[in-house]
Amino acid sequence: MNGALLLTAARTPYRRAGLSFPVGAPLTVAILALGVGQLRQLLEDPAVTVMVGQDNGQFMVVPELTAEVTDEQLQAFIDAAPGVELEAIPPAPVDASQDVGSLRHMLDERSAALGVANDQLVIAQDQVRRLTGDLAAARDDLEGATSQVAALQAANQQLSDELVKVEGAASDRQAQIADLQAALDKAKKPAAKAKAADE
Repeated sequence: MNGALLLTAARTPYRRAGLSFPVGAPLTVAILALGVGQLRQLLEDPAVTVMVGQDNGQFMVVPELTAEVTDEQLQAFIDAAPGVELEAIPPAPVDASQDVGSLRHMLDERSAALGVANDQLVIAQDQVRRLTGDLAAARDDLEGATSQVAALQAANQQLSDELVKVEGAASDRQAQIADLQAALDKAKKPAAKAKAADE
């Protein structure tokens, strides 16, 4: 039915947005009879299915009509709806026992959600403790590796200094050998001249 909404509650009796859902039956509502706030409450409620009337008399779920649309878009949807004659919807009676039951059901759902969130928090805290331990171990390993690198650098510097000393000593020895060789060569020359004179 064009201009109307078919509202189905997951459980009945049920009250939402000032509307009372009869036991075991959906509720037909003229779109123009709703305000933006009422329509948003119905769309936000996971227990309520909102179907829009079509020209052929059928009702369909419209994917674009969700709680995420803006108030302006909801108002435009309401304003564009044609008028439709329906029986007047009486205001939902105030049923204290039903309200208490709804509140208890909501409390149970939220308690269950809180329990799940608490379990997830405990798991997250365990992961944080484990990661903190891993980080501390990694820092210890890094400090140990840094100490080893510093020790190796010091040993390398010591070896470099010793190599410089050894190279200096080798250079001195080569100079001494060169001096001895020159002295030896010089000593050989007079001996060779004396031998030639004797002959």
